Amino acid sequence: MSVASVVSLQARTAGFTVLVLAQLFNALSARSESASAFIGLFANRWLWGAIALALVLRIADCRLQWCTGHHSTRLSTRVH
Repeated sequence: MSVASVVSLQARTAGFTVLVLAQLFNALSARSESASAFIGLFANRWLWGAIALALVLRIADCRLQWCTGHHSTRLSTRVH
């Protein structure tokens, strides 16, 4: 695999991760049109369970070798 394709794959994985996190934040902020998002923040346990599951699955997709398919790659904080 060439360097350009690896960089492209990492960019797509990072972009998809940002979209996932944005949607999870949107789920928290869209709970009510009239009340603040911070009132009763932990009242909906199903929502928090879904957010936790989504985060675990996203981390597993990025970190576990057997989970990485053709659409994502392991993200690293190290600079090469």
